[in-house]
Amino acid sequence: MAANKYQNYGVTESSKDFDRDITLKVTPHVTVRGVLDSLLFSDSRWGQSIGVKMTDVRLVDGLAYARVDADGERDGTVKLFAWENMPVDLSSYTSEDAPKIHTEKITNNTYRYELLGARIEETEPESELTDIGDCVVWESGQNKPSASSKIIAQTLSAAGKGVIADRDDVFNWLNPHAVELREDLIGREVDFFKVVRQGDEHNFHSPILLDVKTGQQVKIDNSASEPVGSTESSATMSVTEAAASMTSATPDSAGTMIPPHVSDFISFCRDTQISNESDIVSIMNELVENPDNGLTQSMVDQVGQSAIVSAIVQ
Repeated sequence: MAANKYQNYGVTESSKDFDRDITLKVTPHVTVRGVLDSLLFSDSRWGQSIGVKMTDVRLVDGLAYARVDADGERDGTVKLFAWENMPVDLSSYTSEDAPKIHTEKITNNTYRYELLGARIEETEPESELTDIGDCVVWESGQNKPSASSKIIAQTLSAAGKGVIADRDDVFNWLNPHAVELREDLIGREVDFFKVVRQGDEHNFHSPILLDVKTGQQVKIDNSASEPVGSTESSATMSVTEAAASMTSATPDSAGTMIPPHVSDFISFCRDTQISNESDIVSIMNELVENPDNGLTQSMVDQVGQSAIVSAIVQ
């Protein structure tokens, strides 16, 4: 897709067949298209991970490389790279300029890759998509679950927010029994990519899934169940109660009901560690002004801007 689009493990029974599929590593500003198949769960000494299995995956924009081992054999991993991270002249380039071999060094390890395919959606829209195959994209974290992993889990799982057990513990962040793909997404063809968003202390990668047929972004299902033990949904939780569960602040004592889209916005800011008040207000206003988003000015007014900010800021 056009470059400016990006601007605007131990295996459990549920994932025992993943070794038949390619492990796909997705970096920002690269797009693949595939059919959503299922969600997988992995629990290892590095923590819990969620896997998104897609079939018939094809490269839409960027470069796809197969990783090879010391013997020059492909090891079952395909990594996607953006054009801006490759040694090409970005002022004038075609897919023919893609390096046949690429290497990258991560800490003390050097990885070698062989080119599978390259495509520039903006300037080569009629070119064929490169077939990659059936793939699994794994999401987890290091010291704690990444923002990308939590967004993916909540967006694609049938349980919605209920799939998250502990937002800060990489070893126990998932509810294993809730890792199941939403029924309405099974068999749906999507474009999958990540964009870079700015947080308070560092940038983070935010995953985006677009329905190929409708062009609409796949979002969290607000009708999904809440975590086990919850007796109230976010649609019936008061602002006071919602804030109390997330911060010591008490933004509203009137017991105003908090709309699901406001609750989603609060969760998003907390997941991505956005705590600067001006940044929160700026993002909130951007969402309100965009008619494609569910958050509206009336929802913000119903809860109160200061109450929403107070529920986010620690």
